[in-house]
Amino acid sequence: AAGERGAESQRAGQQQHVLDGAAAERLVSAGCAIQNMLLMATALGFGTSLTSGKALRSPGLQALFRLQPEEEALCFVSIGTIAGAKRARVRPAVDRYVSELES
Repeated sequence: AAGERGAESQRAGQQQHVLDGAAAERLVSAGCAIQNMLLMATALGFGTSLTSGKALRSPGLQALFRLQPEEEALCFVSIGTIAGAKRARVRPAVDRYVSELES
């Protein structure tokens, strides 16, 4: 019982989101559409960036987009011309993060 109370109090300050199947499917579809937009814009020579998380929960952004209290922004997509190219960064070896599942 003490463990349950601890878990309840831990969750008390956190917003819980439980998605039904249709909502989860829409979220995945939105992610796919956003990724396709970013890839196409990049292929056309534009710079892209995606903002999500805490920045989208700011009161200023909520007011700018006239979001209701029960609404939340999924992400903010920025697409534009690039003023200057970034230096290429060293990428870790793929085999450090990818493995094969053997049957």
